[in-house]
Amino acid sequence: MIVRFQIMLLFTHLKSYFPIEDDVKFLSKDDILNFKGNNDFKECFCFAEEYPDLLGAAILSNNKVVAMAGINQSGKYTLEIGISVLLEYQGKGYATKLVKSITAKAHLEFPEMLQ
Repeated sequence: MIVRFQIMLLFTHLKSYFPIEDDVKFLSKDDILNFKGNNDFKECFCFAEEYPDLLGAAILSNNKVVAMAGINQSGKYTLEIGISVLLEYQGKGYATKLVKSITAKAHLEFPEMLQ
């Protein structure tokens, strides 16, 4: 029960501070599957039935995905965020932008996880 409280507190607290950024593209479950086997973004998704991938977000540069984050459910009241940023795009704030946006979107999409 402690984990549930911590996540609820975290998402409730962050919701008011983290708007969804305009240049973040959210991915459907079908979009997420397109990245299975892509080693550049292997930290973003589990592709495992026991840890379902719920949400993905990406930042593109010149129509190329350069940074991505994913949320999976790893327990009844636990969500995990995985992030990958291509080496040449690191240090530009993309990971921060993705965490802020995907956190805000998760709060909207999965309120039952945060009650």
